[in-house]
Order: sequence, then structure tokens, then C-alpha cells
Amino acid sequence: SFLEVWSPWEDRTADDCAAAAPVACRLVQRLQSAGMPIVRAGYSAVDAGTHLLRHTGTTNRVLKWHLGLHVPAMPEGCAQFQIANESRTWQEGQILFFDDSFEHEVWNRCASQRVVFQIVFHHPDLPLKARL
Repeated sequence: SFLEVWSPWEDRTADDCAAAAPVACRLVQRLQSAGMPIVRAGYSAVDAGTHLLRHTGTTNRVLKWHLGLHVPAMPEGCAQFQIANESRTWQEGQILFFDDSFEHEVWNRCASQRVVFQIVFHHPDLPLKARL
């Protein structure tokens, strides 16, 4: 499941942040102010026992950050991500950075849900005029 933090249909606070996620929204605003070309941001949750089959993103024009918010620790490596031939695990408070145009898949073999804060941003090699 995915919840956007500043989509136009969300209720807004006085600082134009989504009422449901004001801290995350302010983080997005700070990153944008620093020049980060954010396309969208939100929470991504994968339930226990879930396997997201190999798939690719729709374009190589964007990159993704996953910030681990709730990552079950046991058994070790139970929340796993594989992109191309490289396996990684999420860690709370750490960023997993990747290009989802490469084939990837996700497993949550843990006893509870895995939650990350996902930021999607324009590829830095993409010319400004191509970002529209």
C-alpha cells in the first residue's frame, strides 16, 4: 500500500502539508528547497508474508530512496530487496537508494509489516527541460 504525503486531494495544514503526515511533508519541503527534484513521496508498506514478483519501473528518468521506518529485525534479513543480481535488506533509519528501471523484487518473510518512506526524484543526469 502507498500513502502520498502531499497529493492535491489530502487535507492540508497551514504550512501546506498533508494533515496526516506533517513531519514527512516538511522533510519533503526542505529537500525541495535544497534543490532535490522530487516527483512524489509517501509511505510504502509491505505486509508480512508478501512477495512482490520481479518487475520494473516505467522509466529510467527517476530514482528512488527508501528510508526504513519499521523494518522487523528478526529473523535477520527477513525483509529483502533484490535488484538485478544484488540482494539488499532494509534497515531502520537507513536509506536504500536504487533505480527501479532495473528488474527488482521484494520479499517480506517477517512476522510483521515493513514500512518505508519512499522519495521518487528525477534522475540527476536528466536535463531540466526533460523533467516536465
